[in-house]
Amino acid sequence: MPTQEERLSTLEHPLAFLQKKSGVEIQDLNRNMTMLLGIASGQELDIKEVKINPAAMKDHLDTIEHRLDEHTLKFDRIEHLLTQILARLPEQPS
Repeated sequence: MPTQEERLSTLEHPLAFLQKKSGVEIQDLNRNMTMLLGIASGQELDIKEVKINPAAMKDHLDTIEHRLDEHTLKFDRIEHLLTQILARLPEQPS
């Protein structure tokens, strides 16, 4: 039967191996968490930009719509003036 010292030595080797292995795995876990935090931070900025862009796009589209309304009014006035001018012209014989 092994002595208590031999039994203790037998247990110490796997324990040292497990401690070393778990230390490496903890380092890997920390590295992966750091990378995930970096990715999440980048995505947070992207999400903020996506939230801001629709508001900016709406403002831009509103401006374009306003300008189109102005042009429509101008075309309506021009059409009205042309109708008046054509009404004053003498009829051409066919």
